[in-house]
Amino acid sequence: RPVGHRGFVFEPGQFAWLITGRTPFHRDKHPISMSSCAFDDPGRDVAFTIKNLGDWSGKIVPQLKPGARIWVDGPYGAFTPDREQGFGYVLVGGGAGVTPLFSMCRTFAERGDARPVILICGGRDHKSLTFSDQLDSLKAKMNLTVVSVLEHPPDNWTGETGYITTEILRKHLPPQYKRFQYFVCGPVPLMERMEKALPELGIPASRIHTERFDIVSRAGKTMRHLIVTRIFWL
Repeated sequence: RPVGHRGFVFEPGQFAWLITGRTPFHRDKHPISMSSCAFDDPGRDVAFTIKNLGDWSGKIVPQLKPGARIWVDGPYGAFTPDREQGFGYVLVGGGAGVTPLFSMCRTFAERGDARPVILICGGRDHKSLTFSDQLDSLKAKMNLTVVSVLEHPPDNWTGETGYITTEILRKHLPPQYKRFQYFVCGPVPLMERMEKALPELGIPASRIHTERFDIVSRAGKTMRHLIVTRIFWL
């Protein structure tokens, strides 16, 4: 919850820099996508879903307790369907990259958006599919199709296996897929495969959007601080 201000609004798919030091100028700054629904008015809950990928996420984040103060620098990014209108949306993600895509889905559901959304998720195994239960519940609130692709599926798995490929995309895309907007976020190998596969399917470059944190500009930053009220772990 916000401290000393009303809070801020963000667009689904955007991210913020989180600073867990004593001041907003602490050297540890980490770009994390919002996983909560994007509302048009401030003061709503802002959630971040963080995966253990290193010293900060595996050591510092688990030490946070409700009542801890953190600094939030943001929101940032143009990786959002709010700026890219289309007939529908295809969201492709893997690992922690599913987080901004989940925020998009939650926002579509909250807004009552009836446009079709196809979410294609890649993972090592079934346990690695983040938000799987929450996404299933969203299907009753929006026009959502979820396609899961597992590298190491269980014996009773009937879905797609291996990696997200051109063939898998072609199998699950609707006839009017060239009119959709495409958002890709995940490990670099996945993103590079999709940046080749989607043009092969005839998707215009203007409809393909990818998120890469390493090229984010931090100009014009706005520091805000929040009190942690709930912690979510993967």
